[in-house]
Amino acid sequence: MTQLAAILFATLFTYAASLASGVSLLRLLRVRLYRSELLFLGFVLGSACLSLVTFLLTACSLAYPAVFLCAGAIVIVYGARSRQWAAASATLPGLPRGLAAGWWLVYGIFALLYLANALLPETSPDALAYHVAFPSSSPAP
Repeated sequence: MTQLAAILFATLFTYAASLASGVSLLRLLRVRLYRSELLFLGFVLGSACLSLVTFLLTACSLAYPAVFLCAGAIVIVYGARSRQWAAASATLPGLPRGLAAGWWLVYGIFALLYLANALLPETSPDALAYHVAFPSSSPAP
């Protein structure tokens, strides 16, 4: 159960850090967007920013869990304190009820399948030979 909690924490933490960095970048660039556009593009741009930060930390030999935790916490706190979470006030017009219900149904099914597959252990030969065995055999820092 603690492993599941750790996985869910890592997922939510990464999501929050991506969203905070992307929305902060869009606000810094003074891009005017609707609320849904700001949240979607903020997450996508923030994911790219987090990927760059991960690369830079790894290139500087600072790829440790505590460093990633501190970097993510700094980004989230900056986004929260500078009111970056307050999205644009203008919203796009809503979808018709039937279309919105269908979209949420498809999205919910996909989310459950994705979550179930994400929690399964690795079984492919590539994953077992490289992605799991190689990191587990490397010496601890």
